[in-house]
Amino acid sequence: MRKQINLSLLTVVFACGIIPAVAQQPYSQSSEYKKMIEELHTPAPSPAYIATGIRQQAEPGLKVDVQDDEHTLSLTTSTAVFSFDKSTLILTWSSKTRSSKWALSTVPAACQATATLGAISHQHNEQTIAINSSCGDSTLTLEPLNTGLARLTFESKSPEKESQLHVEGGGPYFGLGERFLQSSLAGVDLEVRPQDRYGEPGHNWTYVAIPLIYSPGGAGLYADTAFHTEFRINPADSSFDLKLAKNPVTFYLFADSTPKEVLGAYTGITGRPGIPPAWTFGPWITALGGKGPVLNVARRIRDEGMPASALWVFDDLDEPNNLGWPFWYGSYYGPSKTFTDELHGQGFKVLDYVHPYVREQMFPYTNDSANWKKGVSEKLLATGADGLPAGPRFEAVRTGNVDFSNSAAMDWWQGMITHAVKDGFDGWMEDFGEWVRDSDKLAGGNGTTMSELYPLLYHKATLHIAQGINPTVMPFVRSGAPGTQGLNEVLWGGDQWTDWSKEYGFPSVVTAGITAGMSGYSTWGPDILSAGSNKELWVRWVEFGALTPVMRDHVWDKPAGSYNLWTDAETTALFKQYAQLHSSMLPYFATYAEEAHRTGVPIMRHTVLEFPDDPMAAKAEYQYFLGREILVAPVVNAGGAMRTLYLPKGEWTNYWGGNFYNGGQEVTVDSPLGAIPMMIRTGSVLPFKPVAETGSWDWNDPRLLETSLVWHLYLRSKGDADHTFTLPNGTSAHLTQHDDAVTLAGKSKTTRDYEIIVRSTEAPTNIKLNGTPMAPYTKAAGTTPAQQWWWNPSSFELHLLFHAADFQVTLNATPVAYP
Repeated sequence: MRKQINLSLLTVVFACGIIPAVAQQPYSQSSEYKKMIEELHTPAPSPAYIATGIRQQAEPGLKVDVQDDEHTLSLTTSTAVFSFDKSTLILTWSSKTRSSKWALSTVPAACQATATLGAISHQHNEQTIAINSSCGDSTLTLEPLNTGLARLTFESKSPEKESQLHVEGGGPYFGLGERFLQSSLAGVDLEVRPQDRYGEPGHNWTYVAIPLIYSPGGAGLYADTAFHTEFRINPADSSFDLKLAKNPVTFYLFADSTPKEVLGAYTGITGRPGIPPAWTFGPWITALGGKGPVLNVARRIRDEGMPASALWVFDDLDEPNNLGWPFWYGSYYGPSKTFTDELHGQGFKVLDYVHPYVREQMFPYTNDSANWKKGVSEKLLATGADGLPAGPRFEAVRTGNVDFSNSAAMDWWQGMITHAVKDGFDGWMEDFGEWVRDSDKLAGGNGTTMSELYPLLYHKATLHIAQGINPTVMPFVRSGAPGTQGLNEVLWGGDQWTDWSKEYGFPSVVTAGITAGMSGYSTWGPDILSAGSNKELWVRWVEFGALTPVMRDHVWDKPAGSYNLWTDAETTALFKQYAQLHSSMLPYFATYAEEAHRTGVPIMRHTVLEFPDDPMAAKAEYQYFLGREILVAPVVNAGGAMRTLYLPKGEWTNYWGGNFYNGGQEVTVDSPLGAIPMMIRTGSVLPFKPVAETGSWDWNDPRLLETSLVWHLYLRSKGDADHTFTLPNGTSAHLTQHDDAVTLAGKSKTTRDYEIIVRSTEAPTNIKLNGTPMAPYTKAAGTTPAQQWWWNPSSFELHLLFHAADFQVTLNATPVAYP
């Protein structure tokens, strides 16, 4: 987050009192931290090990057929082949069940004529290959770890010398972290390091840099290195070059059958996403300006019946503890714990703001910062080439990054974070982490190594310190490195411009959410940027934000004519509508968050993850799946009353209205303002919560998934359907359809209120619940029966209400598309 405001407008008063930290073991003395620091000082630090504390070992009893003849050394498992050609010195790997095959040239093209094969040694399934060339002698060590994964270590006798490797075959390519211009990698030249170059032409940088690349055919490569790497993908999407600043480098080679399995293998190495608490999936609303104005916003939210699980109060400042963002209007909150307790009592989580650097001055004043003096005098900050503290450079004063590889700095940081948690904050925007230059120096090494590792140390330490006090604290982060997807449940898409530009504006953040998922990040959400004067743009941002796992509005500032959720009755109603939709999808989001935790497959999914054999699915832009059943296509152009999107194979229906659509083709659907294209696979049963309840929820209630539930049935236009949806708590529904005969069988450990909604061209003649006919609802009855149904002839919706645990509903329905 970045916004400079004229300091003459600021009259902020904040409490500077220090609250004693709770007795807690210094994180710097933990075995976890000590292992991380030890790893930093090895010749080749492993981000995966720093993130997880685990060294990858071969699967016990793995069967590998090793064949070593005059021409080839091959290692074959039940599903993959890893083969080294002794004459060309090319290493290939491929899946037995897929066509994708990658070939790694182990010697740069300029030196291939002089390259010769040296000795090959064997130790069980591990093979070490010596190569001699004018570019420098090197060794390759190859070992299969499981049936579709092998570890390759490349080491040169000139470890400081830059190395270049070349890979052919098996595109199109995906990965390399969260990016903004396109989801596939054709023609991309990416320097793999977290960077914040806001506004730079081309947007060829990323806050989250991941040296992971793979194809729909299931082949892939992850470079588990802290050294500077650069990937250059050719425009034909058929090969790429990989430049390594130093070595040794450990690669993991994937030869799995699908890209989902590649993500599963990668997150198995670097860490799977955690399961966020339920309140993560409620709307987060910005509230600023001091205690009084924030409490007024809280009351208005309740009065409006607006669903909201958290208030983001990022101007609650505590400069001595590095909490809050000072570039805002005047605000006063008093004792933070008193303030957060009051909001907790109203059912809200409370979020603030944290970043990893300190300022030379104590903004918003011009006083010298005590934090700065301490950081300089005790050498707790990263330093630049000039020997002075080094940090972000966009501010008006000098800044210095806290050196998380310095144990004394870690103790200092622990005190700050402890203070934030004890003040009652449930989380915070954990901003920045990308401003480490090659010339910077930290206790753990110089910037050439630490630029990639700094976000990992920052986020891991902060999370573990905070959750050591309160296990439910949940920061949301911007920067990332390999492994942070397994530490921080929520990633957000960073800074954008309030315009339609594909480089910096709204379209770019749609791509960011999709590509973050392709690199293992699951629970993601954008800023719903509320600082522009284009109402249409704001509405499209709200639509998109609601159809991501985390719906959070973000008010940078309030220029005249800007739009936000409180601008007028229309914007409030629009935001409320989408906040209700987002909240009602809690069971759906929770289910796929749990799946991401088990498998590494994200909630937001590029279409190619669901349809890896469809070339058109790989080319699709600005559209994505939520889970398996919902396809979302945000409108990313001004005046877009129609949206053309690609529907993969199968039958689909528009959530908002329209015909049945056959997939395998591009279709154009109505997309009036306020209706984001949202396509549902027919033959599906999906879980929702009752919309009418969402505005009054207590998001702290652990029983939110145990209470009332709505099952939406999306019938096929004709033919058969068989689909089961199971929630994390075991609640499930199994839909079967044969033409107009429909059965829904539900299971639950608890008795609850159910509503079943299905569309039919006419009222059914025979509805049974557990074999007993259900009576239709009639006003004349004078009472509301516990079990009832009604059919709305204008919307064609059939509603069934009943109270049960396990159930079976049978009915006849004539499927109809949403009108």
